[in-house]
Amino acid sequence: MIWCGEHWINYQKIGEDDKITGMVSLYHTDYSPYGSGNTAYVICHDELDFEFICTDNRPLAGFIHDEMIKNKVLHFDKKFEIVDAGFKLEGDIVSSPRWQIDCGKHIITAVWNDPDPGIVAYRPQEITQNDYVFFSNLFFTDSAYIEVDGRRIKGKPYGRDIWIEVLGGGERSSCVFALGETMIRPQREG
Repeated sequence: MIWCGEHWINYQKIGEDDKITGMVSLYHTDYSPYGSGNTAYVICHDELDFEFICTDNRPLAGFIHDEMIKNKVLHFDKKFEIVDAGFKLEGDIVSSPRWQIDCGKHIITAVWNDPDPGIVAYRPQEITQNDYVFFSNLFFTDSAYIEVDGRRIKGKPYGRDIWIEVLGGGERSSCVFALGETMIRPQREG
């Protein structure tokens, strides 16, 4: 096992063809080679305009970038300012969980309301484009938002087709959290 934790995704935009107004992609890590902690990619292109990697464990942030972002997630695979931050999970996981990220410059709050029942997902090596395998418990929602310094940014969840290969069906919400996510490297024969 190389990583175990939770991945919280909250992407917002105004309309289907509009640009992204806000993104939070938070990796709450229970286990990694660099211990536990939190790393969040935060983008705001609303009235405020900023892009940060927020973390409470800088070596872990480097690991997250190298293992999960680099050459895989193009909108985060670029140079970001890295800022130290405090993280707090609040609310009821069943109805309205929320993460608060205090990075000193801003307080970012990402909220997921009324998540759907969980879906177990398995991503084999062929899909991850690497030599690892993912297991996740996914909870999608069509009701989510992001606040910066207490002000809700414009936008709403939207449909994404990135889950079709793993889950089948059509588009799913841009707002989802994965609990009990585990990344392993299978033993190679020979």
